[in-house]
Amino acid sequence: MPQIGDYLAQLWSNGNVLEEHSIEWDLQRGTVTCHVLGAPASEFSLAVHFKKADKAVRIELLADGEVLDVRITDKGMKEAYITGNRLSKDEVRPFRFRSSGYDEDDPDHPPGGTITVELTFVEVIQHERIRLDEPGFQAQSDVVGSVRMGQIVRRPRLDPRQSAAFDFLPEWGDRPFATFHFKHRPRRWIEQNGMIRGRPTASRSPARAAR
Repeated sequence: MPQIGDYLAQLWSNGNVLEEHSIEWDLQRGTVTCHVLGAPASEFSLAVHFKKADKAVRIELLADGEVLDVRITDKGMKEAYITGNRLSKDEVRPFRFRSSGYDEDDPDHPPGGTITVELTFVEVIQHERIRLDEPGFQAQSDVVGSVRMGQIVRRPRLDPRQSAAFDFLPEWGDRPFATFHFKHRPRRWIEQNGMIRGRPTASRSPARAAR
């Protein structure tokens, strides 16, 4: 599974972790790359788990290099979930994979895209509770790379939100200590490239955590 040191990242869809295939690590750079089944128009979420939580962490979620969402975790937090852009205390715009064509005669341009998760150590200076009707981080448009923002859904059991003022740690700066690349592809492409293998080990679902 895509893990770097004490940090594990997974994408979820329809209550299940997306199977990771052809996982490659570059421990010198602190990166891991894998392929996942990204069904067009399906909703997805991010779960990040920390075995060691002695530092605050900035989580940046990107689609093909464009920012989808940003969250800050405090020291002591062992898990974090991003299920979409928060609009208010109980409204979210979820993330959905965009449909894309697949030309078997053009292997240099595979379908789908890349979801990237960057983890950076930070020091939280100040917290401020976000008002119930105040939105959190918002993507710049309805379409972000290979992701489309879904229709607004209500999730009344979402956790209270806080904004955080922070500094990057001097020894790291703004350089991520761990980066995860999830190349989402249709099942047909995954099968044709011989990547289907055993089932992954699942952690707690972001959907269950949000309730």
